[in-house]
Amino acid sequence: MPEVIKNIKICLIQVTDRFAKSMEKALIERIGAEKLNAEFVKQLAVVMYEPYIPYNKEYAKLESHYINEQLNGIEMVSW
Repeated sequence: MPEVIKNIKICLIQVTDRFAKSMEKALIERIGAEKLNAEFVKQLAVVMYEPYIPYNKEYAKLESHYINEQLNGIEMVSW
């Protein structure tokens, strides 16, 4: 299950990245780079990526759980 959550998160972030790059391009074409308000752009980026903060905080726990599942699935062979 953690692997599925991780894959979904990666896909969502990739979509957000593409959207952010498209927004940047559109703003530059529409307004012009020299006229863009840096604070506005910064706040826009924060708002776009804010939904991922809770997932990032839980990432270590999810990764640890996933690794433990993988290690528990290994069959030990004695020589």
